[in-house]
Amino acid sequence: MSRLNRPEEFYKEIAKNNLGLVGENFTDILELIGFDSFFNLVFYFGGSQIYLPTFRSMFKECIKKELLAEYTGGNIYSLSVKYGISERVIRNWVKEAHN
Repeated sequence: MSRLNRPEEFYKEIAKNNLGLVGENFTDILELIGFDSFFNLVFYFGGSQIYLPTFRSMFKECIKKELLAEYTGGNIYSLSVKYGISERVIRNWVKEAHN
């Protein structure tokens, strides 16, 4: 019987009872996201290669929107410091927003 034919709860209980066998490489992720999220990640995507983008690239549009809302025309330097983004990038974003 394949794992897909077994109820998810069957495997979840086995995993909970044997957390010490998870492996050193994964304990940080397990502690960070919690057992249920870790279990679902492994159960549904185990064996797959998963690319996780950097925080900044994942949320670039959100950051850009917030930054542009705070832009006053004379605060590029302070926005650069606050968001950790170069003044040049901010100028480009402002230019794009006005086109």
